[in-house]
Amino acid sequence: MKHYSTLTSIAVAVVRAARSYGVEVEALLVQAGLDTEAIKNPNARYPDTGLNRLIELATAASGDERFGVTVGRYIAPTSLHALGFSLLASETLLAALQRLVRYFRIVSDATVFEISKNKSDYTLGLSFTLMVPPARIDLTLVLLLELFRHL
Repeated sequence: MKHYSTLTSIAVAVVRAARSYGVEVEALLVQAGLDTEAIKNPNARYPDTGLNRLIELATAASGDERFGVTVGRYIAPTSLHALGFSLLASETLLAALQRLVRYFRIVSDATVFEISKNKSDYTLGLSFTLMVPPARIDLTLVLLLELFRHL
């Protein structure tokens, strides 16, 4: 069985969002089975099972079913490392989307984006390789909206 992972920068956003609700996050990291020191390393990765658990725990602790939307607002283009910079350098939204589709696996190999074209329209598809909590879907969609605001 493949083990999927995501950059800790996404967990950093979850932690920052949880703190904005007054949640004690260190205990949540431990409860989710995540290394509390790894979150300090921007190049580290967390297993997606643990990240999803952290998101579930933080959502419950926040008491806000829209917690994922809040998390998405804590993710900046720079949170995505080189991918974020390359998206910002894109000349068009389509070019940015093509880069997103091609390189998002650098950020998370559990999140898959696809572009399909019908005549003159494009559709961006999003799927996950694992079952994810609703807040993860929300944060991913808000992440996209926030990224595209910077283009």
